Parts: sequence; structure tokens; C-alpha cells
Amino acid sequence: MKLTRIVKMTFKPEHVTAFISLFEHAQPTIIAMKGCHSVQLFNDLQEPHIMFTISHWDSQEDLNHYRQSDLFSHTWSETKKLFDGKPEAWSLVQPID
Repeated sequence: MKLTRIVKMTFKPEHVTAFISLFEHAQPTIIAMKGCHSVQLFNDLQEPHIMFTISHWDSQEDLNHYRQSDLFSHTWSETKKLFDGKPEAWSLVQPID
């Protein structure tokens, strides 16, 4: 089962650039994690301080392994400092191919 993870984050507008830098630094290491196929960053067209990460994983187990890693712990602790709202996250699977 392939898994798509979407995380919506609202940042203080003055912290968007800092988050983009943090993401660019972490992205190659995230993609190198077992089971990760890609991780991309998007921002809302109308509200650029609202950003989304979309990542693709082989399984929930692989995503959980990443979420328990030192990389995630460090990156998430730095990211939380920049928020201007509570993040939301969804794990999605395709019901049909």
C-alpha cells in the first residue's frame, strides 16, 4: 500500500523564508529515508504563509520510522517555532489503482 502524507502549516508571514530554508536543507535527507519516494513543498496561491508538504511513502511503517527519527525531531522542533496556527495532517491511500 502506497501512502501520501499531506501536512498543512500556517506560518507567521515573516518566518516563511526561514521555513523554506529549513525544508531545503532537510529535503534530501528525508527523501533518503527508507520508503520515501518524494517530499515536496507548496504554498497556497492566495495566502503564501500557508504551506503544505506532500510526501509519498511505501507504507505507514516507513512514515512512522521517519517520524521517530532524530531528523524529524530536530526539524519539527525548529518548524514549530515558526507557526502561526496549529498544523493539520492527513495520511491518504488510493482506494483503487
